[in-house]
This record gives sequence, structure tokens and C-alpha cells, in this order.
Amino acid sequence: QRQGTRASLAPLPPEITEQVTVLRDEFARNRPAAAKLPRVSVAAKGGGTDSATSKRKALEAARALSEAISQLNEEALETALLKASDAGIMNSTVEEAEDTLRRLVSLRELKVA
Repeated sequence: QRQGTRASLAPLPPEITEQVTVLRDEFARNRPAAAKLPRVSVAAKGGGTDSATSKRKALEAARALSEAISQLNEEALETALLKASDAGIMNSTVEEAEDTLRRLVSLRELKVA
């Protein structure tokens, strides 16, 4: 502790204590339920930093890729691969999605033939 500075807590004066009590009671009675409070995402607020935006795009693309691969949906795979290329992703998941898409196209063409 520095010399000449003393930090100590003192009780509030009675008139301020009354005001604090009134405000606390009013808040307790009138506060909205947490579920009714509006939620605003960072993206809706304006996105944040460039790195946060690119990270969010990469996460969304990865999620879309894994969902499309698990559904074996040709259209969803094409859309997810476009998202991944927009986000600049090139990894094993993208390769797996491309392989799955090729396999689905081949199977569709075999069924037609």
C-alpha cells in the first residue's frame, strides 16, 4: 500500500441507502425475463474485425461441408464447396467433399445410363 492513500469502505448515508433500496425493489419487480431480451449477433451489429469475419466464414463453410457430406446431397455439396472457396479453405474436408461429390455425380450418371 502506498503511503498517503488509504482505501476503505464506509457505509452509505441513510438517505442514499433508502434510494438504493427503492431502486433495487423497483428493478426486482419490473425486470424483464432474460428470454424476452433481444439478442443481437455480432454479424448483425456489423461483423467486427476482418479476422473475425474471415474466421466466421471459415467456420460456416466447414459446418456446411460436414453437413453436406453426411447428407450425401449433391446440391448441398456444391453450395458448401462454393462457400469454402469463398472463405479460402483448402483442407482434407474440402477434398473429402470433392471426392463425395464426384462419387455422387458418377452414381447419378450410372443410374441414368
